[in-house]
Amino acid sequence: MAKKGIEYAIFGLLKEDGTYEENKGKWLSPVAGLTGTPTKSNVKDHGDNRVVETDNSVTGGTLKLELNNDDDEIYTFLLGHKKDAGEGDDKDSIAYNINDTPPFVGVGAIGQSE
Repeated sequence: MAKKGIEYAIFGLLKEDGTYEENKGKWLSPVAGLTGTPTKSNVKDHGDNRVVETDNSVTGGTLKLELNNDDDEIYTFLLGHKKDAGEGDDKDSIAYNINDTPPFVGVGAIGQSE
């Protein structure tokens, strides 16, 4: 019976020049599911009453990850929140507001089939 799976989902902070820092990726969690949906350009260039060129390049997309563990450090970083180092019941709570800006990251994983 064929088995397909995904493992070792990681993310890295995307720098302004479009690269990632070497050896700075972080493991997310054991992965239960991953679905990616690209957003494509659909531009047609016409000439001589016909389509002479078509651009279907990827311009963005959405990624849905189903993770088995919830790590507050990773959660707060990916959503742009802050971890509150308060005292008592507020110790290590997550502080968030409407102005939080998540960072641009890249996500990678290893797909497996047997």
